[in-house]
Amino acid sequence: MQLNYLINLIDSHPRRYRVIEGTLKGRQTVATLFWAQQYGIQGWFGYRRNLSRDAYDQQLAQWAQAGLVAIDKQAKTVRLTARGQRERNLYRHGHYQPRCGHLSWIVNTTRFANCFLLGIQTVSELAHQNNRYVPLDVPPAEMAAVKQWFYRYRPALVSGVADECFQLGHLLEQTDPRWPQLLAASLVGYQTSGLYDQQLRQLLKLSADSLALLKHDVWLTVAATMLKKPDWLLSRLTKPLLRQSPLSRSAAKTLACYRSGIPLDEISRRRRIKITTVREHLLAAAIQLPGSVDARQLIGPKRWDEFADLFRGPVASWHWTPQNGSDPAESFFAFRLYQIVRSQQDG
Repeated sequence: MQLNYLINLIDSHPRRYRVIEGTLKGRQTVATLFWAQQYGIQGWFGYRRNLSRDAYDQQLAQWAQAGLVAIDKQAKTVRLTARGQRERNLYRHGHYQPRCGHLSWIVNTTRFANCFLLGIQTVSELAHQNNRYVPLDVPPAEMAAVKQWFYRYRPALVSGVADECFQLGHLLEQTDPRWPQLLAASLVGYQTSGLYDQQLRQLLKLSADSLALLKHDVWLTVAATMLKKPDWLLSRLTKPLLRQSPLSRSAAKTLACYRSGIPLDEISRRRRIKITTVREHLLAAAIQLPGSVDARQLIGPKRWDEFADLFRGPVASWHWTPQNGSDPAESFFAFRLYQIVRSQQDG
């Protein structure tokens, strides 16, 4: 796949290129989450989970050689040149721009699509009473899930799934008429094999990278719909693949302990994780679930007021310096938490 879409994530102001890479790969480190929010690129979170670092670095190097970007290897940042800004504006005008990155935490779209499409195929063949067909080649876990679902709900599948697909198409069309087109053209079933990417590109008049981004949006929206429609038959099939929270399971457990009033050091002891990990979990929660932690209480009223006097202007320009006699790790945790909350307040 072409990497031309990367130009969307670069700006005239320097940005950390590993943050851009981590955002595309869906890495949930605090640094990636925080800086993606500052750069306004969180909408791209998880769009290219299989992105190769070599391919990514080579693309930046090619653009640097062509005079589109400037790379500072010491600071590990990249920025657009004036020529690069013109190229980015041209690219945005003629290519699909993703809209659903805020939903990327819900599901791995590759696994979800495999499960969904195989489920549709089995129902389509059932509707035509055909039990001699070659199923889609999907991993064993998805194959087993579809089999279990098929035999459990078989009597209701044909009419139920048909109605759900009709509703789903209507919902997708409200956002972009190409979305239901892509979904319908991708379906496999009785005497239909679905279109390949090249055929989809011709149908929708999209470049290769635009098609990949649009596909990702469609599957994220379908997955989000499954969460909202838990009684649907298709939701019952895909439910095991869907997450209920953007936090990792471990971070969610830490947050639950914190919200029940357990001190951080006690959470560390009970959960047998480092205190630094506890703090990382709470920072992730502060970013992904605004308002889920009491920042003033964790930082302390006195230090909160000190920070308010000390740090002004754009949050991204602040620099942290450890105070003499303080625990550097705890001090940085307080600083970063204050940064997160202030950036959210400033909008």
